[in-house]
Amino acid sequence: MTIKILVSGAVLLLSAMQAAQAEPAEVAHGRQRAIEYCSGCHQVTHQQPQPAAVPNPDEMVQVAAPSFAAISVKYKGHEKDLRAFIEAPLHPMKEQEFPDHDLDAIIAYIKATKKNW
Repeated sequence: MTIKILVSGAVLLLSAMQAAQAEPAEVAHGRQRAIEYCSGCHQVTHQQPQPAAVPNPDEMVQVAAPSFAAISVKYKGHEKDLRAFIEAPLHPMKEQEFPDHDLDAIIAYIKATKKNW
């Protein structure tokens, strides 16, 4: 009986360790995709300077896209809302068509930015 409990505990611990290791890989993938796809308008790392404002022709003004750190704070605990916004953004943000695994990774990175900045 004691051996079964020890084995069960070891299996749970191993599963938790594997999940913890998988998360940083997803965050790293998200960071890479964010740099590739989003950094033209958004500050996606704290080392990156804020990109130039972009024109919003609806209001005839220049708009600075929020940094990923600001997005992380705004959408804390509201990942579904963040996903919905990225999939159907407001102008002047361009419509995005990310594969699900890339969007999952970008969202994981955005969530992680509050810990990194």
